[in-house]
Amino acid sequence: RALKLTLDAASDRATGTRASATKNYDAYFEFLRGRALLASVRMRDIPAAIEALTTAIRHDPTFSSPYVLLARAKILQAAQEEAGEDTDRFRQKWSIAMGLINEAIELDPQSGEAYIERGYLNLHFDAAEADTDMRRGLELAPNYARGYEGLASVLFQSVARRREALEMLEKARKLDPLDIRLDVLKATYLEWGPGDYTQADRLLQGVLERDPLFVPALVRLADVRWGGQGRHADSVGLLEQAVALH
Repeated sequence: RALKLTLDAASDRATGTRASATKNYDAYFEFLRGRALLASVRMRDIPAAIEALTTAIRHDPTFSSPYVLLARAKILQAAQEEAGEDTDRFRQKWSIAMGLINEAIELDPQSGEAYIERGYLNLHFDAAEADTDMRRGLELAPNYARGYEGLASVLFQSVARRREALEMLEKARKLDPLDIRLDVLKATYLEWGPGDYTQADRLLQGVLERDPLFVPALVRLADVRWGGQGRHADSVGLLEQAVALH
């Protein structure tokens, strides 16, 4: 019993998730199922994630964490389905996601995860609000890697702060070294910022050694080799792999 409490406390501090807020095991199980489906980074898993998270809320409407992940799932789905951020349909879906996040914050005002997720939503339209939410979230969950990743995204929008953005992303990578998405994001920043195609290429090859089927790494490496290195045949080959997988 003592060990379980220790693990729960450590998990909350690290991730910003206050899963102990529910005593309903069905709600918690569906939350975990939804979280695992979202973590796959496969668009075909998003409908199942939405179903699981919606079920978690139905089992326990006072459990804030499923609201946060449901908002993330819905905005990911909207970004794939809509032609762009400026469409009326995207804005409608963005408003639905924002409503879910605000409900999560109302249920649990100490949820760093919720403020950080609201920061990601605000990144679409208001970088200043995104910055405020990310920093508030990190005050509440100072070891939450996704918060530093989000703050890096805010900082990278300013050319003068791109080195700072890379430093912030390094904090996220140290906190969550198993998340290969962060390596792909760093490669993107190296490509678009200082134009360090060699290091970007090396990082992405490392990702693909760990997971040869990780589509975002295949697509980013194709971009690096096409635009930065002029290796057009390699680029086309990588994109063909990505299309075959997804």
